[in-house]
Amino acid sequence: MKNKTDRELAVQFLAVVPRAMRVIRQQMRALARPSFSVPHFRIMGRLYRGPATASELAEIQGVSMPAMSRMVDSLVKRGYLERTQTSRDRRHIHLHHSKKGRLEFERIRRIVQSHLAESVSMLKPADKKALKTGLEILGGMVP
Repeated sequence: MKNKTDRELAVQFLAVVPRAMRVIRQQMRALARPSFSVPHFRIMGRLYRGPATASELAEIQGVSMPAMSRMVDSLVKRGYLERTQTSRDRRHIHLHHSKKGRLEFERIRRIVQSHLAESVSMLKPADKKALKTGLEILGGMVP
């Protein structure tokens, strides 16, 4: 059952998370150019966790298959992604980072993490502890 506190937390969640993502996107845009657009960076981020199909990526990004195909083709042509056919079904193609793509993604990610760490470093120790706890809880809430 939802109570007043649950609703207040939901309102706060919807107010804070988009602002945090906006800051991260701004940093990524500044750092990733000319390598990746933000949608490209999101594709690279998903593939950092393991191979995926274009259909899976389109669903995650909320775009059509033709739009995803264009994004993937761009990343493949620039040497950031590779396509691999599965041995069971040659029509089934998995996408994964090339060595160049993985290195570039990791470079940008490290810089963004460094910028975020600078912001976190300004917090009081008790606030850092509370942030850590909150992020652990949030991580358990979202897939």
